[in-house]
Amino acid sequence: MRYLFVALIMFVVGSVQGQFTHLKEGKYKAFNGTEHEVYILEGKFTVLLLTKGLLVNSQLSDTAILFKMRDEIDGYYQGYKELFGIEPVGGNPNYQNKTNVFFGPPSCGAACGLLGAKGVEIGGNFLVNIYNEIKFQTNVHPMVIVGYEFGRNFFTLGGKVLFPFDTKKNEYNGGFAEAFANLGYLESYLKNVYPTFSEKRKQFQETNRYHTNLIKLFHAYINDTSKNPFNSLQLGTIVQDYNRNPWHLNIPSFMASGILVGTYNLFNKPDLKNFLSTASLRENATSSEYAMGTIALGLSKAINLDLNNYFMNVLKFKYDDKAKAEISILPKIQQDKLIRDLNELYFITPFDSLRLNIRSINYSTTNAGIKYVLKKNEEIVSSSIHGNNILNYGIFGNQDQVTLKVLLIQNDKEIDSYEIIVKKRKKIEADVFLKSAWLYSGSGLGGVSNNNSQVVIENIPNTSETTADHNILKFSYPLIPERKIKISGQVKYKSFAKDDGFAKITIGGRFGLIGTENIGFGTEKMDTSKFYDISFTFKWADFFKPSEETMLYDYLDLNMQLESYRGSAIFKNFYVEDLTDTDNDGFLDFSDNCPKTFGTDKGCPLVSSNEYLDIQNAVKIYPNPVGNSINISFSSDEIRNSIGSIQIVDVSGRILFQGDKTFIEQGEVNINTSEYPNGTYFLQLKNDNKSHMFKFIILK
Repeated sequence: MRYLFVALIMFVVGSVQGQFTHLKEGKYKAFNGTEHEVYILEGKFTVLLLTKGLLVNSQLSDTAILFKMRDEIDGYYQGYKELFGIEPVGGNPNYQNKTNVFFGPPSCGAACGLLGAKGVEIGGNFLVNIYNEIKFQTNVHPMVIVGYEFGRNFFTLGGKVLFPFDTKKNEYNGGFAEAFANLGYLESYLKNVYPTFSEKRKQFQETNRYHTNLIKLFHAYINDTSKNPFNSLQLGTIVQDYNRNPWHLNIPSFMASGILVGTYNLFNKPDLKNFLSTASLRENATSSEYAMGTIALGLSKAINLDLNNYFMNVLKFKYDDKAKAEISILPKIQQDKLIRDLNELYFITPFDSLRLNIRSINYSTTNAGIKYVLKKNEEIVSSSIHGNNILNYGIFGNQDQVTLKVLLIQNDKEIDSYEIIVKKRKKIEADVFLKSAWLYSGSGLGGVSNNNSQVVIENIPNTSETTADHNILKFSYPLIPERKIKISGQVKYKSFAKDDGFAKITIGGRFGLIGTENIGFGTEKMDTSKFYDISFTFKWADFFKPSEETMLYDYLDLNMQLESYRGSAIFKNFYVEDLTDTDNDGFLDFSDNCPKTFGTDKGCPLVSSNEYLDIQNAVKIYPNPVGNSINISFSSDEIRNSIGSIQIVDVSGRILFQGDKTFIEQGEVNINTSEYPNGTYFLQLKNDNKSHMFKFIILK
């Protein structure tokens, strides 16, 4: 909602007498007209308005912390000014039109900001958490809410970049209003706020992980050839990619943010002043194509390159001819370069296939002399003008990981390259966990330190009078329900509550939580000087009930979590391991040379490897993705007659269809899938102790 008036300080009484001489007093009139008694703290760009009663006297008198808070909020605002080269209208007339930052009951939701004008309102509960963050050097950053709301103040593009939409058709506006807010606060944070943190405070910040995951989402969008701005930004379809979208960031505002943040970083963070000036000269969008034209033209001018190929062929934008023409007269790309994908990709089951679509900034399948090449051990895996690749599990041979080299070839000459390591997700140990973990802290009183993979999760400050918090160190661990998983480690725990508190290791997220036993109160393991062994082995499908929402996903966005509730804990020797043995032959999938088929020869049947491959290649599933029916054909009567039964199984392990030998003997098999929702499924063919599994996707 846009507020059509500017919030004002109604009057200023003057400096507070006594201990709070650094503060002034006054009244603030909120966006909704409500007046509040406030303390006032002036900054370089902002005026902090603190509702009386939110902070106690000892906090109000702590000038060092309040000034640090003010300076960090100023840093966010300054970052926006530097990024966009503008300043919103309005402001507080009593303080040189500086921007009001009010802490108290906001006029809308938990926080809100004026659209295109100065002024934000932040829920009062955030103020105490922000104070604690700075005072105790915690590893959480609740101040980020202020930075995000400034994005509304600086969003002056109105209808220029938003898609026209029809709610009756379940359409969205493309999400670029939120995208520019995300870009603004993340760049302000990385440039002006994060560098001021102590080294301890810099660790395990969720804001850094969010920035990383938006760039990953950019790569997920590029790698999915079925996704485009119309189905991803206007209709909000799901990007299924557990490597590049582990948090399931699927609503249009996330996707738009990924595209914008990814592009901004790809082209070395260009000055966006030209973007805003260019966009301001364009008409309001009457179609999504025109909005995309404004974005493509504005960013091309900011970067000062002809980026028609990038926007049309990499980002799959379709836009107006006028924008194309204006972009085409900009300087040409003199040297094409590859868009570097993630450094590592994981297979989380042997039955997966991974997309690896090679793209460059001037990507076009009509560029003469250009080839996109993929190599393994200097041998060519693929060479094409389109660069699209599907990696199957066979890429490993009998190795646990392989290194692939991606090359851009022009007229038989290598002009750019990079490497990707592809791994089996057998076991995640502490060193990998700690590289990308982030801290969740319910009350903002969490701190984390790492000493040689001994992780200390503290409740700060750690006295008996401390407000007890629930602190969770998280690591993305996307999971398919039928996998068998073990979590294990050692923990030492001390509670600051009188009669409560625990530590444990869990796998969890919005779809549920499974974990080890508790260490702490209510258990026999309460010795605060001792490390206790904890572990738990489970199959998620045994605890998890599928829903309409979960059936939309190929995987669940879960996390491995080190939890400390109402105390402090030390974790060491912790890991998560995949113990799945799909074919029940005693060889774990990731150590089984034939994970789909029962066998005793390193997991393979006592037949030649060529015979095993013949069986795998003798069954054809089409189409894939599947619509309302799936066809299964066999290369010979001998193969078909060897199959005893056929099943379709969903990702939770439920059998949705079963046919016996007489069903298979009819020849080509056709199964109606019209009642199955979109998602990932497995076709399982069985005979005696042998089974073969084939993965397919339903997409209607």
